[in-house]
Amino acid sequence: MVSLGFVKDARQLPLITPRVCLRRAAITHGQGSSTLSTWTHRRKRQSELRWDVPASLIASGNWAEPLAETVFRLNWTSWILCTESIKETCSASVTESLSAWGRGFWPSYTADAVVYIEVGDSMREDVYACVREWQKAYSHVTFQSAFDIDLQVKQERERWQNASTKERAAILWNRIRERF
Repeated sequence: MVSLGFVKDARQLPLITPRVCLRRAAITHGQGSSTLSTWTHRRKRQSELRWDVPASLIASGNWAEPLAETVFRLNWTSWILCTESIKETCSASVTESLSAWGRGFWPSYTADAVVYIEVGDSMREDVYACVREWQKAYSHVTFQSAFDIDLQVKQERERWQNASTKERAAILWNRIRERF
C-alpha cells in the first residue's frame, strides 16, 4: 500500500528522507537514466534520485515505468516527490504533469511506502486533484491525512498564533518534554 502525504518542501521532513526529481535529458532517445546522489549534511545522510527523461519520451510517459522500478528496487520506506521538477520537465501545468506521471508510475510501483508530495505555497489544490484521480484509478494508492505534514504545520502555527500566554507556555513545555 502506498500512502500519500503532503509537504510544503523537503525541509518539513527529516534530512534522511530521500527525494525523487526529474530533469529533461540532453539525449533524445532511450528510456531515461538515473543518478543517485548521496551526501552528508549535519551528520545525516541525504539522498536524491534524479531521473533524466529523454525529450522524445516526455509526452508519451513511457519513462515513468522504469523510474517506478528503480524507486521500488531502492526499497525506500518513505520518500519525497519533487512536484516542481515534474512540472518543469513536462512543460505543462501541475495537474497535467502529475496526472501523466501518475498514469505511468503507479501501475508499476506497489511498494509499502509513504510518498510525500511537495505542494509548495500554491499547488496544494492542484496536487490534491491528481491524488483523488490516482486513488480512483489505483487501489493500492491512498492519501493519508496522518502524513499531511504541510497541513499539520499550518494548524500548529495557527494554534500558536491564537493561544494565550499561558497556553503558549504549555505548548513550549510539551515540546521540550517530547524531545527528551
